[in-house]
Amino acid sequence: MEDHMNAASFTEMAVDRISVGARHRKDMGDIGVLAESIRRLGLLQPITVTPDGVLVCGARRLAAVKHLGWERVMVCVRPGLSPRLAALMAERDENMARKQFTTSEAATLYEEMKSEIAADAARRAQATQFAPGHAPNQHGQPAAPPQAQGDSRVQAAQLVGGPSHATLEKVVTLREIVADTYRTPQMRQTAAAGLQAIDAGEPVDRVFLPVRTAMRVEELESITSDRDESPEVRKAARQGLILMSKLQEEHQLSASELDRAAQVALDRVNLADRKAKRKPKNPRPVKPPKEKKAGMGAFGALWVIHTDWPSQFDATEVGTKLADDKWDLFTQAIQAGVRFWRQAKEARDGIVQHPAAELPEPESEGQR
Repeated sequence: MEDHMNAASFTEMAVDRISVGARHRKDMGDIGVLAESIRRLGLLQPITVTPDGVLVCGARRLAAVKHLGWERVMVCVRPGLSPRLAALMAERDENMARKQFTTSEAATLYEEMKSEIAADAARRAQATQFAPGHAPNQHGQPAAPPQAQGDSRVQAAQLVGGPSHATLEKVVTLREIVADTYRTPQMRQTAAAGLQAIDAGEPVDRVFLPVRTAMRVEELESITSDRDESPEVRKAARQGLILMSKLQEEHQLSASELDRAAQVALDRVNLADRKAKRKPKNPRPVKPPKEKKAGMGAFGALWVIHTDWPSQFDATEVGTKLADDKWDLFTQAIQAGVRFWRQAKEARDGIVQHPAAELPEPESEGQR
């Protein structure tokens, strides 16, 4: 088995070295038939132990080989098991020795094992993150462990035995529907009846498919009346329901075909939703921001403050000592000011008819 279960190894171990924990039952019942089977065929499924020889599962098999007088036995050594996972494996082993789990019982154990395997893998990854060979890579991320962790669903199903993880996940989904108070009472009752039918021997798919189809139809119906959805999305949901009804009426679809039709309808709704989100709702041309000019009060105050600035400086000193870059800035400011003055004067002459003094432009370096 892959993942941290991959770390398991098979070896022979002395029978008297295997210790049985208190969690295992003392009454093994009649092991004569099992012992005879092992004598004839051998031990087909090894006993599982921890590295220090503590029994994880296989109590009846261990009792049988002791009954046969074996001194050594083939074992599967699984390091790194958390106490909880070891206990779940022991529970699985002992219950299956009495009778097979119902599908619902198997799903319960599967959920617990899946959760614990994922948690156990996370603990192992954290413990080895900075161990030798696990240094961060060039992007600063921890390097991948030497062995893939695998899918906890697959591992849990293999440990439980019997149905596949896909089948057990369907049973888990039915149980979640029963417990979901946001579902309609009718949907929850249908799922509960389905679980009872499965435990009575009904195939899981035969029960699960109609429930899943009903869930999809319920979702489509909810979308058609949801005012928060776009008109395109609600229309796609209505069309999907109409098409499903028409197909069922004309062709009498099987449960799997009807379920597929419901999924196609939801896919089209999702496509309409993506298109609606890409489409801008109220496109408006973007206007460039208006340049905001200062008011006349600020302009008047500027000249009240700076009207006598030439008297505050020595023109000869400025002309002979001002750095070139500062002189260029001074020249640009004066020239811009003159251009502004001329524009203002032209505007003023159009309104106020009286002569105004001409302000000469500053001389450039070439005119001096």
